[in-house]
Amino acid sequence: MSAAALPALKKTGQAVVINTTVPPHFLRGQNWWVSHMQSAKAAVTTLSQSMAKEWAEYGIRCCNVAPGAIADTPAALKQGSRSALTSEAELSPDGIPVASHVPLGRMGTHFCCK
Repeated sequence: MSAAALPALKKTGQAVVINTTVPPHFLRGQNWWVSHMQSAKAAVTTLSQSMAKEWAEYGIRCCNVAPGAIADTPAALKQGSRSALTSEAELSPDGIPVASHVPLGRMGTHFCCK
């Protein structure tokens, strides 16, 4: 898709390509139960880094967005911590599980609105 858009992006001189990937700990193989996702996202991460270097001369930036852990999902629960369960975790005032190991201080949620 990005390659098809390249001619139009070059004309702007200030475009941004944003790819969705995973946090670095997924790419280190810590989460063995999602090897299919890890390999696909590793490819996206590497592609984005290469595009950033190649397309910089055209004023095109390439970025990766890596969402963190989401509460109440099978992937979060497989890590063995009950803190990923909204029903059992310490909750923020908004009712979202607290996560001191992430800069925001809370887990992500799978719902968009309350």
